[in-house]
Amino acid sequence: MRDPLKRILLLYTSRESTPFREHVTRDQLARMAKALNSDGWIPTVAKYASAGLDRILATHRPDVVFNLAYGYFDRKAGIKESQPDIVARLEARRLHIVGSPASAQRVAQDKLACATLLRKHGIVSPRTVHPSRRQSLPELVVVKPRYGACHRDVALIDPRQLRARSVKHDMLIQEYVHGTEITIGILQLRKRLLVLPTIEIRFEREDIPHLMVPGRLQWDLIIHREDVFAVSTLARRCFRYLGLRDYGRFDFRITSRGPILLDANALPNLDPMRSYFPLSAAAAGIEYEKLILLLAESARMRARRGKDREIPMHKEILLITDDALAAINSKTIV
Repeated sequence: MRDPLKRILLLYTSRESTPFREHVTRDQLARMAKALNSDGWIPTVAKYASAGLDRILATHRPDVVFNLAYGYFDRKAGIKESQPDIVARLEARRLHIVGSPASAQRVAQDKLACATLLRKHGIVSPRTVHPSRRQSLPELVVVKPRYGACHRDVALIDPRQLRARSVKHDMLIQEYVHGTEITIGILQLRKRLLVLPTIEIRFEREDIPHLMVPGRLQWDLIIHREDVFAVSTLARRCFRYLGLRDYGRFDFRITSRGPILLDANALPNLDPMRSYFPLSAAAAGIEYEKLILLLAESARMRARRGKDREIPMHKEILLITDDALAAINSKTIV
């Protein structure tokens, strides 16, 4: 008997209507739809529009929404919705969604709130610098937007310039952290957390301060299947304390003081050609089509139980091993 919960809507925002130009390509949508269709799903695709959301949902009548909307901006109508705003609208309509709940995304996208929350659990982020206060200044600071992700509008400056430089109120100033930069993904399989291989960001000039800003320094990606930086447990703790769901990604700098959390991504991009999360999953032996099916199945299972709003409590950490990969491929994760 086929599962009655089989209609899935791929809801995305176009490049021109996404505040930070993060977008989903036609090739990605086609590949996702093909993967879902091969497993018995009935996939449909729609471009998110704030005023037309109810019409979209009435037309497609989805059992599950695969959320690929990274925010929405309509200059003419004066509408601007953040990534968590869109999730909140879907949740208000009691829809079952792939990805983290709005509450978790709001905290993860607010870098100051995220750092404050995780600090209570012993997870360290770069020190926040307040130019107007009397405090010792570091050698260098990073100025970046307090809200959002993807290394946008990030600048590395001399802190002595801060008092003369106009810094917007929604910008965050943090101490620059020297060290090796890595990113690590977490894939939730029911109550278990699968820690994907670590991606090391190896810059061409490690001897000078460096940031992941396109057009500046070049870098290579080094994938480590083993937990060579000893951050698997830390990434799992971040996932749990932030209340993330289904999947997430964390950026760290590895320093002499230990790992420093730079960023938490509650809705990683899933572009199969350019995004780190699918790349890391592939290094673990999880092909792109399988990754999409695992994420969709997580939302369908919540739909069956009627617990989509439930904040997950994760049973244990699950490192990538041959047995773990075999369990994934045979759908025996419980």
